[in-house]
Amino acid sequence: MMARHGLRRRLMLMAAGVIGVILTAEGLAWLGLGRLERSLGEVQVAMLADVRRVLTLAENASGLSAFAHRVTEIRDREAFDVAERALEGRLEDFAALAAALPEPIERPALPTLEPTIVRLADRLDGILRHLFAVTGEAIAAEEGHARVPPGSSFADPRQRYLLAATAVAATQMSGLVKDYASLVERSDKARVEAMAANLRLGKIAAGLLGALSLVAALGFANAFLRGVVADLLGIAEAMRRLAGGDTSVDAPGAGRPDEIGALARAFEVFKIQAREREAIESRLRHAERLEAIGRLTGGIAHDFNNLLTAVATNVQLIHDAADLGSPTRARALRALAAAENGAAMVDHLLAFGRRQMLAPVATDVEVLAASLIDLVEASLGAGISLETRRESDAEGPLVALVDPGQLETALINLVFNARDAVGPRGAIVITTGRAPDGFVRLRVIDDGAGMEAATLARVFEPFFTTKAAGAGSGLGLSMVYGFVRQSGGRIDVASAPGAGTTVTIDLPAAATAAGECSAPAEPAPLATGALRILVVEDEAGVRNSLLDLLTTLGHRAVAVGSGPEALARFDADPAFDLVLTDLALPGGMDGLDLVAALRAVRPDLPVLLATGYVGPATIDVPVLRKPFRREDLAAALARALA
Repeated sequence: MMARHGLRRRLMLMAAGVIGVILTAEGLAWLGLGRLERSLGEVQVAMLADVRRVLTLAENASGLSAFAHRVTEIRDREAFDVAERALEGRLEDFAALAAALPEPIERPALPTLEPTIVRLADRLDGILRHLFAVTGEAIAAEEGHARVPPGSSFADPRQRYLLAATAVAATQMSGLVKDYASLVERSDKARVEAMAANLRLGKIAAGLLGALSLVAALGFANAFLRGVVADLLGIAEAMRRLAGGDTSVDAPGAGRPDEIGALARAFEVFKIQAREREAIESRLRHAERLEAIGRLTGGIAHDFNNLLTAVATNVQLIHDAADLGSPTRARALRALAAAENGAAMVDHLLAFGRRQMLAPVATDVEVLAASLIDLVEASLGAGISLETRRESDAEGPLVALVDPGQLETALINLVFNARDAVGPRGAIVITTGRAPDGFVRLRVIDDGAGMEAATLARVFEPFFTTKAAGAGSGLGLSMVYGFVRQSGGRIDVASAPGAGTTVTIDLPAAATAAGECSAPAEPAPLATGALRILVVEDEAGVRNSLLDLLTTLGHRAVAVGSGPEALARFDADPAFDLVLTDLALPGGMDGLDLVAALRAVRPDLPVLLATGYVGPATIDVPVLRKPFRREDLAAALARALA
């Protein structure tokens, strides 16, 4: 189609048509002018012939007058007969010339010259014939009498009269012929001038016709090119606006079958790609923003956990030291509960920042979702239905490699968010299935109010909430987001006002079936007896609190503030039963580096890590999460010794 309807071909055809019209018009005009010029030449030739005929007529009239004088001098019959035959020939030529006189266009006033010349020619003819008759009679009379000597006067006086009449007629004929010649000349000149004027008008008309044809052709070309130029300018303006970020602009000319139409259709492809690129960039910026927020919250959570550890341990020590039933003991419990609530909030922040501690195992998500019904259904209200559903195209067991406890917490968060969206009456569905790339897929679908695009863009941001003040912390979805991403999965939210919300989670599939993974070890019994413990903690408040807490448990503890200090102390006195170290330490050596250095000296040394966050590192030693209670510390020490 492009070769058949190409713009270049159409322009060439249009140009050929324009040139053809102009050449045809000019050719016809010049053909007519050529014929007119030939006619003018023919008229000029005819004019010369007419002049020659008129002059010949005048010459013949003079010749006849002279011939008449010679006839009167003939004295014998033989010469007379010869002269008579010559006269007949001359008279026939004279009559033919008189009859063939041209008819002028401009005639004089009546009577006209042409009939007069013809009558005068007839008169001259009659006079000459009469003269010949008289001369013949004179010759006959002379033959019967004495011969008249040559050069004598006329024998018959009629001859003198007829000669005079002949001279008068010849003179009149010459004058008439002269006047007629002037008339014919003027007539032919008028005809020539008229034809020359027509020729000039024809040339002017031909030029005007060519100019009009050219103007018409240029007008047609302008009308055609105006649409081409308008479409090209429209496409250029659309490209400029598209480059400026306006993806709603449309390019004209998409329906054209030529290169401009192809360009307009290519622009539509570019616009679609620009929209896709804009959406990808928006998602990338959103992911980068969430990643930055995650790193920030992870760092804040680490520092905040250290503060909460110092607060919680000291409050617990105050509580234990207070008398039973005293107000101080009750106040300490309230402070401890507040610290633990803060710790739960920090856990959510760590989950969003993907720095929480996970224990991924092969988990049957279908079984976990079904068990969730009994756990949360009573909390939803009588008007809200909750059900689980397996997608029809899902085959085989749906087993994901994920921390089941964290997944359950994430689903509970999503279900409660859906409950708040549907109001007093609605439906919530948890579907299980498999994504096209083999990931295990979970969907939480509600028929609630839905969300606008602006709300949807910020839905994973920590502390962002659309609930009333005090009704939510804004950390639920951010915790789910961080947990899913830390587990190696994907999460997406689709929603529109009035159309409900669908949260889709894709988790990596487990290589083994659920139940084939090893069961968690039973908790070890609490340690008994006093231990000599090396405490490595850079925060002085946490370090002192740990020393007090270990003392209340009956242990002896020595504290240092960094990894190099711990190595130096251990080299000087290696008789420690256990090392309790923070994960994040200053001086270029963190807790894992310290553990590796200590076990290089003493491979069987029990080690316990106390940390507010784990990060991406793989840890193969027991971990104590900050903040913690005294009971948690005792249990962790027992696990480390085991």
